[in-house]
Amino acid sequence: MIKDINYSPIPRYKIEEPTIYNKFVLGMEAKIAVEMVQKWGVVAAVENGEDSTGRARVKLMSTKELINRACEAAELLIEEFEKREWLLYLSEPKERHLNKGGD
Repeated sequence: MIKDINYSPIPRYKIEEPTIYNKFVLGMEAKIAVEMVQKWGVVAAVENGEDSTGRARVKLMSTKELINRACEAAELLIEEFEKREWLLYLSEPKERHLNKGGD
């Protein structure tokens, strides 16, 4: 599992201030893929037998089934993004970025 948030103590005014920052962001391709998964996954149904004419019947997934499917999809997406190098890793923030107010 990827940890996308990191902690870094940054010394300021003789104390270490905790800084929490993102370790990576999604690239454009990854953002598009996430949007597609969100749109395609809106109607999550599973087979529920057949009606009297032999046509397939479907029912909405239960909340538990939907959550499991979403988690599995998220894991597969991240694995594929890593394989394709679509996750853009960020460097640790520097103190100068945090001290923009002139203090």
